[in-house]
Parts: sequence; C-alpha cells; structure tokens
Amino acid sequence: MIRTTIFCALLLSHFGTSQVFLKTQGQKIVNQKGENVYLKGLGLGGWMLQEGYMLKTADFAGTPENRKR
Repeated sequence: MIRTTIFCALLLSHFGTSQVFLKTQGQKIVNQKGENVYLKGLGLGGWMLQEGYMLKTADFAGTPENRKR
C-alpha cells in the first residue's frame, strides 16, 4: 500500500512538472520554443442524437408530412 502511494505520488509529480503550455503569437499557436503547433481533432457533432429514421418512429414522432392519418 505504501509503495503504491509513493509510486503514484512520484508519477503525478513528474506529470505536473513536465507540462508544456501553448500560447499565441498573433494568429499562430506556438510552444515554449516559439515553434508553430498545429492542433488536430475530430468533431463528432451530434453522434449521440438519434434521428427518427434510425428508430423507425415516423408513426408517432415524425413530421406532419410523414405521419399516417
């Protein structure tokens, strides 16, 4: 238990001191050395939004044009 606690404390202290912060120079994002940093990512948008056609709910939750009368 003590070894685990010491290991976790050392690990966390290492990550706390090795952080590199980004800043801006004009419209560019740079690191501490002044080198350009290009941020890449992926936008998942509404990937958890279930549409009516996925759930086949047009009978009771569709648009007025799609509802059966």
